Amino acid sequence: MTNQLAFIDYIVCILYFLFVASYGVWIYKRKKRKATDTKDFFLAEGSLTWWAIGASIIASNISAEQFIGMSGDGFFAGIAVAVETEHILNLKNNNIPIVVFDRICDDIKTAKVSTDDYTAGYKAAQHLIDNGCKKIAYLSISPTLSISNKRMNGYRQALADNYLLANQDYIVDCTLNEAYNNSIISNLLSSTDRPDAIIASVEKLTTNVYITCQKLGLKIPDDVAVISFSNLKTASILNPSLTTMTQPAFDIGRAAASLLFKSLEKKNFRLDGESEAFPSALTIRNSTCKKTS
Repeated sequence: MTNQLAFIDYIVCILYFLFVASYGVWIYKRKKRKATDTKDFFLAEGSLTWWAIGASIIASNISAEQFIGMSGDGFFAGIAVAVETEHILNLKNNNIPIVVFDRICDDIKTAKVSTDDYTAGYKAAQHLIDNGCKKIAYLSISPTLSISNKRMNGYRQALADNYLLANQDYIVDCTLNEAYNNSIISNLLSSTDRPDAIIASVEKLTTNVYITCQKLGLKIPDDVAVISFSNLKTASILNPSLTTMTQPAFDIGRAAASLLFKSLEKKNFRLDGESEAFPSALTIRNSTCKKTS
């Protein structure tokens, strides 16, 4: 499997951008002729969000349900973002309202909407401990990613509260390179002091864990229990089905959009002091249910 984009991928992206940008301009010109309110920015009276329009930049790392709809005045004056980039600072310096969601940029003073990643990391580790696991590994996707670090801190605290040592060898920094991830996870699970459970900080690492366990002849969850931060709709049909910490993607997107629209409608509304953290839900499935002898 290749991670390279094919020529047709670029063509599709360009055509999609042209379509969305053209539609955004048309919506903006149409909406300028009449008064608008918050419901004009949504379909189905706010129950479903629309496309990202014109110059608005929407980036989601949870699911498609988090895409924020912005048409009319919204695409012209405000941006909701879920990425960590220096470009956000330039936008803020140009007085463009910004709401950061999911992957939080802590250095930027603006509204932030996310999940309570620390508590979620704690709950994930505590669930494994409650199921008899004592040697729990944590797979990070990036040492600079705030959500991964907060989840790891919660994991560490759960170990400490249960008088378990946090073995530094069990904290593995993965990357976006699939071959590298497969290699380091294989080394981890082939070691003489193999962990009996793994927490994957992002759902993409779950595939690496399942494939590696299959290659090494390890059974999930009897040999290694697995839990992941994931919104995968296929989690329930994996073999074994995957225990997940699930983020409320739609609620996060709706809250981010509401803050953005409020800042557009009320000129004196300050985004800097606004923040909201939603709890993640633990969904227990077979990947963490060890057989009792």
